[in-house]
Amino acid sequence: MEDLDTKTFKEIYDIIHMANFTIDRNLLRKKIIEFLFNRIYIESSVFFVPVEKSKSTGGIEINIDEKYVREYKEYYHLYDPIQLIKGSFCQKRVIQLEELIDYHSFVSSKFYCDFLKPQKIHHKLYINLHTGDRFHGRIALYRPVKSKKFSREEVSTLSTISPYLAHALDHNDLCINIKLQDNIFKIVEKECSTGLILLDYSMQLIYMNQKAKEFCRDLIGYPSLQDIYIHVPLMLLQDCYAITEELKRCPADCLVLPKCSVIRINSSKKFSVCSQLIEKEISSENCILFMISIEEMGESRSIDKNSLKKSYSLTEREIDIVLHIFKGLRNAEIAQRLFVSEITVKKHIQNIFQKVGVKTRTALIYRILDKEDIPPN
Repeated sequence: MEDLDTKTFKEIYDIIHMANFTIDRNLLRKKIIEFLFNRIYIESSVFFVPVEKSKSTGGIEINIDEKYVREYKEYYHLYDPIQLIKGSFCQKRVIQLEELIDYHSFVSSKFYCDFLKPQKIHHKLYINLHTGDRFHGRIALYRPVKSKKFSREEVSTLSTISPYLAHALDHNDLCINIKLQDNIFKIVEKECSTGLILLDYSMQLIYMNQKAKEFCRDLIGYPSLQDIYIHVPLMLLQDCYAITEELKRCPADCLVLPKCSVIRINSSKKFSVCSQLIEKEISSENCILFMISIEEMGESRSIDKNSLKKSYSLTEREIDIVLHIFKGLRNAEIAQRLFVSEITVKKHIQNIFQKVGVKTRTALIYRILDKEDIPPN
C-alpha cells in the first residue's frame, strides 16, 4: 500500500477489518461503494454481484431509480456492453466503456438512448474484483454527460485500490464459510445421538462431543462434573490398549479390526462402545488416532403399568415417575417433564420405595423387571 495516502490506507484498513467480522456480504459491498464515492467524483453506481451468488442480474444500486433497476434486470442487461466482454478484458482491473466499443456509435444505440440517457448516465467505468480465478463482482461507476470522463490518474488510483477490495471480499467469503461450517458442526454435534471420542496414539484426549461427555459423567458417577474436569474412564481405554498390543504383533500391512463391547450404566441404560484405529493425513503427515463411538442400545424389556398398579398399589403419578426412573432420568429431569417441583418428585419416590419395599433406584428397577431377582439393599 506504499502508493496510497494515509486517509486511503485507513479506509482500506477499515474495509479489511469489517471483512473479518461481518457475515453480511451486502454490508461490506455498500462500505466499498461508499469508499469509492469518497475517493473520486461519481453520480451513481451499481455493484454487480456474481450470478451464482445472487441468482439474478444486478446487485446493489446507489442513486439509481428503482424503475431502471427493474428494467435492467428484466430486459436491458442483454444489451449492456460490459455483459458481452470476453478474453483479456475479463481479467483487467479497471475498464472504461470507451475501451469496449466505438462510443460515437454507442450513443445512438437503443441501450444508450432509452436506458442510460434518461438517467443522465454518459461516462461509465467498471472495476473488476477478482482474486486468482475467483470473481467477486463488478462495480460500475457512472457520471453524467456534463462532467469529464474518468481521467488517467483516476483509473490508475482505482487500479491500485481494486486488489485490496477484492482480497477483502475474498477474505470475507472465507470467514463466512468458516463460521457457517462451525455453526453446522455445532448443530450436528448437538443433534448427534452418538458419543464420539478421539485420542492420539498415546491415549491423550483430542476431542469429545457432548454425548460422550454425558456418558463419561454417568460412567464415573459424577453427573454434575464440569466439562474441564472430564477425563476418559479407564474402562473405555481398555479396547484401545488391546488394539495397540495387537498392532505391535501384526505385520505392517495387516488390518486391525475394531473392538466392540457393551457397557451398562444402570439397569435401564446400556451402550454399545466401538473402538477403532484410524489413520489420516493431517498437515502432510500421517496421524494415527483412536476413535471411540458410543451409542445407546434400546431396552428390550418393558414395564407393565397394570401389573404395577395391582402388585404395589401405585398411583398414576407414581407409575409415571417409575417409568422415568426406568429410563435413567434424574429427579430434576423428571420434575421438568412432569411439570412438578423436584421436592414433589422426591416425596413420590419415597412413597414408591415404601410400597415396593426397596431402598434404592437399582433395587426398584430389578424388583419391577424381575420379582424373583432382587439385589441386596
